Order: sequence, then structure tokens, then C-alpha cells
Amino acid sequence: MDCNTFSQYLDEYGELWHRGLKKQANSVMKELVDRLEKLPTDEERDALIIPFCQEFFARKAQGESPLGHHGRLPYGLEQLVEKTVSRQCDRQGMPWLRWYFELFRGNPTFSEQALARLRQALACKDVDQESINLYFDELLKWLWFGRHHFPEGCIYPTEEYHDLINEGEGLIRKFSLDDQRIASFQHHKRLYDCWDEWKARDKEGSFEDLCNEMGVPFRTTGTYRY
Repeated sequence: MDCNTFSQYLDEYGELWHRGLKKQANSVMKELVDRLEKLPTDEERDALIIPFCQEFFARKAQGESPLGHHGRLPYGLEQLVEKTVSRQCDRQGMPWLRWYFELFRGNPTFSEQALARLRQALACKDVDQESINLYFDELLKWLWFGRHHFPEGCIYPTEEYHDLINEGEGLIRKFSLDDQRIASFQHHKRLYDCWDEWKARDKEGSFEDLCNEMGVPFRTTGTYRY
């Protein structure tokens, strides 16, 4: 198989999928995966999958969705691509470390490895702004998740959310981040400061009133149980 044949399979798959012909599309993808798996060496598979990844992200940068369903590659292809991208991460670093995260963060099997790869990207001398933003956005999600039940409770123990805040402050010192992300981080931090203060007061009074006292916008959200 050559790159042209590989691309023809992908084009046919994408066209069928977008027409709603999912069974036919999946049949095409299965044939492609079967042929890739029968190639005798990793090098031959990599020679096809590497250009695919490069084109995938070039098109993604232009706002296109090359195979575009559910934010994931089709299962069989995904398994093969993961092996190729992992090898490229070990050999070349950027941008493959970020690409690994973008491709596999939604796959429960690879999600922990995807985050580890993104952390590796931050340690590279040639780390790009996209990688920095992606990781900082993950940190903001963790901070939001920890406090989204305030004042009923905090998801994280004290040491854990303090570690997240310290990590965020370290990233702000080390990297260039836009004002919106920094403001979002500072808001989370101030809410955790309020939480610490409320605990120090044995949770006397209203948490919302304490936030107002400390100049931090907060409105209690009702919790519904079924």
C-alpha cells in the first residue's frame, strides 16, 4: 500500500460517514485497518500514518475535521495511530507530544498517557503555545471541578487543591499566558482562599457572605438529587 491508496480509503470512509452510511463507512475502515495490520514492519505502517497525522493536524489548524466524528479516530485506526505517534513522541518530541494528547485524551485507555505526554511537552525547549494553553486549560478544569459544589463541599482534600494552585502559579511565572486564562485562574484561587478562610472559621455564617466580604464574586448553586 502507498500513501495515495491510504488517502483514498480515508476519503471514501469520510464521504460515506458524512452521508450517514455508517455501515459502509465502517466496512471501508475495517478493510484499511486489515491491510495496515498485514504490513510486515512498523516502519512501513509509520510511513503511511505519519503523513496522515501531519495532514490531519494541518487541516485541523484550518478549521477542518478530516474524519470528524465524535472527536475520535475510528477504533481500529486509532489503535495503530497510537503506536506510531507514541514512537514519534519518543524520537522527536514536539509537536508529536501535543498531537498525542489531542488525539487520545478522549480515549479512556490512553487518557493518562495523553496527559503524561502533554506534561512532557511542557518540559521541551521548543514547547509551543498551543501545548501550554492546552495544559493550563486542563488545570482550570481541575480547579473548577474541585470547587463546583461549594459551599456544600470540596471534591479535593486541602493539600491537593493547594498543589494545583501552586502548579498554576508556577506555570504563570514560567510561560506566557493570556489575560483571560490568568483571570480565570485567579478567580478559582480566590474562591479556594475563601474556602480555607471559611473552614478556619468553622464554617460559621454564609459562605456566600464571606466571599462578598473578601471581594470574590460567588453565588451558591442549588444541588438537585434524584
